[in-house]
Amino acid sequence: MADVSQNIRRQRIMLKMSQTQLAEKLSVTRQTVSSWERGNSYPDVVMLEALASALETDVNSLIYPSQVKKGGRIKSQPLGGGFVVKSLFVYILLLILGAGPAIQFFKAVCGGGIAQEYIYFVCWGVVLMVGYIAVCVCTITEYFAGYYQYGDEE
Repeated sequence: MADVSQNIRRQRIMLKMSQTQLAEKLSVTRQTVSSWERGNSYPDVVMLEALASALETDVNSLIYPSQVKKGGRIKSQPLGGGFVVKSLFVYILLLILGAGPAIQFFKAVCGGGIAQEYIYFVCWGVVLMVGYIAVCVCTITEYFAGYYQYGDEE
């Protein structure tokens, strides 16, 4: 049932509507809307129909898990196991294919003063890992930004 709470909030925010404005449309209190969005209570069937109408959507989109449309396809899980496998594959590919130019770059930067050649490869791996972590953090942050970008009265 947590999906109902999230879907009500997401749809209200998408319409740039406050809890108070939605409450007035439905002839309920703002606290009732807040309670629905926090998952403390849920609207009954009749209220769901009125709520869907007020939020310019249908009842199914309020009840069922949200669907994220990305690249023409509808996915319910934007970050699945496929994302992890593909991104690790790209990381390893870049690590191997970029090693030659990267080693030459690090030699030039260090002036060739490091006797152990593998240190340059390790430096390249660290640089790639930092980039990989940054991409993952940005992807996860973008996913959750929709939930937390708007402050609202509770």
